[in-house]
Amino acid sequence: HPSTHRHPSAMDDPNRGKLWDAAAMAVGTGQASGKGGPGRTLPAQPVRLFKSGEDPCVGQLQVYSFDHVGLLFRICELLTSHGIDICSAEIQTEDGVVCNCFELRTSRPSDFADALEWCRELEEVVAS
Repeated sequence: HPSTHRHPSAMDDPNRGKLWDAAAMAVGTGQASGKGGPGRTLPAQPVRLFKSGEDPCVGQLQVYSFDHVGLLFRICELLTSHGIDICSAEIQTEDGVVCNCFELRTSRPSDFADALEWCRELEEVVAS
């Protein structure tokens, strides 16, 4: 059975799904496939960032990975090191594949300017 942990306000933004324009978030190599065992694959874009249509300081992040010890810690550590606050999270695991969905916030819209860089770093975390 899949396990799900959901904070009350997580992922309820009606604008969820609009790709983050500035970074053209087609960032995703899917190179982590192969670690999950037979029949398990990741999406072609394991790291996707979406923006809020109403607040330029808010974003939604989806990170797909094969489950391993320390994964959530490493994702959170990387985001906070770039000045990104995690407001809420929804974590789902099914058949060893994890979908981490985060609601992110920054103090200034310009703090998302280096999103392409940290999304690529997240891909390295997913692949390791």
